[in-house]
Amino acid sequence: MSGEFVYIQSKQDIAIQQLREVVTANSTSSNVPTPLGTYVEDGLGNGYRYCKVGATALSAGQLMQGPAPDALCTNKAIAATASVGAKTVFVGMGAVSAAVDILRDGILIINDAAGEGYHYKIESNKAAAASSTAELTLRDELMVALTTLSEANAVPSQYNGIVVSTDSAILTGPVVGVTIVSAAASGYCWIQSKGLAPCLAEGSWVVGNRLTKGSAAGSLRPVTTGDTTFESYYGEVIRTVAATEYGLVKLCID
Repeated sequence: MSGEFVYIQSKQDIAIQQLREVVTANSTSSNVPTPLGTYVEDGLGNGYRYCKVGATALSAGQLMQGPAPDALCTNKAIAATASVGAKTVFVGMGAVSAAVDILRDGILIINDAAGEGYHYKIESNKAAAASSTAELTLRDELMVALTTLSEANAVPSQYNGIVVSTDSAILTGPVVGVTIVSAAASGYCWIQSKGLAPCLAEGSWVVGNRLTKGSAAGSLRPVTTGDTTFESYYGEVIRTVAATEYGLVKLCID
């Protein structure tokens, strides 16, 4: 063994390697036990979110957003009283139908009357026709009883049906992260929301530039003096790169 170098992996090295294997693997299974939006970090401080892909396949290195707001259930009456400790809630639907589990891992917000100010994670939902009543199963028990005067919003998970960020001036959904691998339509994947990752560049990047959503779909661009003071930024340039190429970003979405 004289003169031979032997590298022994530490537990942290192994954990990081295993996590990278997990987050770069995709699944098209409809029976995925990991809750949408689950957040994990590796030992290097990089953060990832678990998502369901929308109807269009995704490429690596592009900025992602959640689905646009819908009319599923906004300010709708609770259809039946529900006692403290209950995990099943019946609520009115809006002008669109609800597919099975479209609200999985979303949030039920009680916005008026009995129970107002409380919110609950949604475990699942049964299919419901437009303007009918939907049956929701909650992950946790009700903390305050609901009456038929209670009003609610059922908000889908922002990680359920992710799509490439729009090329319009205004986002149609919340920014959630950057793809680190390609992903099949309607499949499941991990995207990166914190730490070092490559992303599609719009405009010329200079080290230290703050980055916001570009006008090109899936891109990030430098924040300029013409932006409003309320412009959100999602990362910082780590390496200079030309427009339409992929540059290294320190993401700060989470």
